[in-house]
Amino acid sequence: MLPKVSIIIPTYNRANYLLQAIESALAQDYLNFEVIVSDNASIDGTPEVVKKYIGDPRFKYFRNEKNLGIAGNWRKALYEYATGEWALVLSDDDYLIDYSYISKATELIRKYQDIKLVWGNYITLNENSNIFKESNFKLNEFIDGKYYFIHYREHVAPHIHSTLTTLFNKIEAIKLGAFTKNISSLDTSLWLRFMVVGDVGFIKDNVAVYRVHEKNETFSMGVEIVLDDIEDIVDIYHCAERAGFFKQKELKKWKIRQIKILFRWRFIQYFSSGKKKIAWELFKRVYKKHPFVIKAFFNPKILFFLIVNGNKVFIKLAKRAKDFFLRDMN
Repeated sequence: MLPKVSIIIPTYNRANYLLQAIESALAQDYLNFEVIVSDNASIDGTPEVVKKYIGDPRFKYFRNEKNLGIAGNWRKALYEYATGEWALVLSDDDYLIDYSYISKATELIRKYQDIKLVWGNYITLNENSNIFKESNFKLNEFIDGKYYFIHYREHVAPHIHSTLTTLFNKIEAIKLGAFTKNISSLDTSLWLRFMVVGDVGFIKDNVAVYRVHEKNETFSMGVEIVLDDIEDIVDIYHCAERAGFFKQKELKKWKIRQIKILFRWRFIQYFSSGKKKIAWELFKRVYKKHPFVIKAFFNPKILFFLIVNGNKVFIKLAKRAKDFFLRDMN
């Protein structure tokens, strides 16, 4: 029998986007799936949008009595509402474009028994410029999980963006404590933990569209949540250490690289959106505990970005970093 798949759509006040997400999920040609909308106490027209689907036996609608936050809503949907053996979390502002994607992904799962998650190429839609950009990753259909883990965010093992293409094993996810932390990188945290215990499948086709707009949750995170994201990386590092599959030296390099990349991304995000004080506050807080992040400023992209912006703080920082940069942090 085909394994049952739960396509989970967590939503909050996105009635204008939700319709397309639901339609794209229900259009899948797979024969054994359910679409679950988990409404996080929306106060817009969400209940009206879902009315037309209530009679579809593949569709389920649940509404939380109060807003549980992102992690709480995802967790409740996966642990309590989903009845499938496999799950995919589709954001309410994204949508699937390959209506055979679930079929392709489950076929790969049956082909390679140790796969714990499958993901695929996608298209990014910038709503401000109306520009579409394809991800164009070129990976094998099967990748050893431990190899993917230790090389994560390198060219051979690119960052798995968002959740919109990622089909994952529900039982294993719950064992790994999926969505139990109040962090912004709920998805990345789970994918990395999966890689320690299983393998990764990849679909080369563009299977979904990821929308970029001003109301994306990832663009409004506070410093405290970013700090929690970084500490989660440290926790994953310790989990991998206990698993005993990796050399200590390569694991340490992995931890440093992941923290630097996450810090650099969030710093630029704050800085470019006009939140310069928050950006520098983030730097001070992270630097205090992980001083090696100062090396992140010597990445060509961030260096050029700060020089172009002519920030005086950066000039002082560059002088301060001179000796530190030459130090061997490995």
